[in-house]
Amino acid sequence: MPRRTAEFDLQSDMYFASGSAYPQLAEATAASMGVKLGAIGLKGFPNGERYVRLDESVRQRHAVLMQSFPHTSELDINAAFVELLLMAQAARLSSADEITLIMPKMPYDRQDRQVGGREAVGAAAIMQALKDAGADRLVTVDMHSSQTAAGFNDPVDVLPAKYLIFEALKEQVAGRCDDFVVVSPDAGRAGASEWYAEGLGVDLVHMPKRRDPRNPGRISRPDYVNDVDGRVCLITDDMIDTAGTLQSAAVILDKSGASGVFAAATHGIFSDPAFKRLDDSPIQKLIVTNTLPTERAEAALGNRLQVLDIAPTLGEAVTRIVSGGSLSELFGGSVY
Repeated sequence: MPRRTAEFDLQSDMYFASGSAYPQLAEATAASMGVKLGAIGLKGFPNGERYVRLDESVRQRHAVLMQSFPHTSELDINAAFVELLLMAQAARLSSADEITLIMPKMPYDRQDRQVGGREAVGAAAIMQALKDAGADRLVTVDMHSSQTAAGFNDPVDVLPAKYLIFEALKEQVAGRCDDFVVVSPDAGRAGASEWYAEGLGVDLVHMPKRRDPRNPGRISRPDYVNDVDGRVCLITDDMIDTAGTLQSAAVILDKSGASGVFAAATHGIFSDPAFKRLDDSPIQKLIVTNTLPTERAEAALGNRLQVLDIAPTLGEAVTRIVSGGSLSELFGGSVY
């Protein structure tokens, strides 16, 4: 049985290793915990297959394995995922007591249901593969849809980045509540937007969005939004991918008389043509966490970009998980 005692030693009783994609975040997370990453052998073969070997014993230890999925890394998302599966299987075959996988940004989490007939549900397939490889627990940050976690049928800890983002927005507002307004960019963000507005003490405005059912990439919005004239609009979302949703909202807000537009998101994916869209948008400030690498975004956006460090949050969560501590206490009674 996994050990859960006050004497649990993070360095000796836990094996914490990183995959090939974005090891810098794993290194920062381990450093925040006061431990060193475990030795692991990772390489690719000429035909594209991955090879994994754990270079130290994990017998009767809690194996914590982190892999990120930046689409611009040397590994594409799918190769990085296969590598994580091999890491989990290697730990299981090596008699690890328990296996926790950390995926700061969950891959395929937007494919959480069937929209049309004969479609695959990517999120469910991912969860099943992780389970079959030997994972006992998953840790991620701000999953796109909470229902995805149900497909794993074992603990899935979805860590919220909203507390980090809230503090960054609070610094921007700086008590000038009448000068700011939180804007919900679509119905799916209504609850989160209300949380930010209430905490910041500012008004909330809902902006309707409609996708063309024949072309999901095409978004229609109203031509004008009330109650934003002369105010800085704060938009929050779980991710920025191609930035289409964000750009369309910012343009309408600017036309509606907003004095500025600030945007914040947990995951900065920044697929093409995100940087061109952001460069052409009236967005003055963009806040993201470093669940994914931010070097390209920093180079493209300059001082418009603020990056929040997620490593201490991941480190504290992992520490509590492996030592039997409470995650809910870390987030004020709830992890959501």
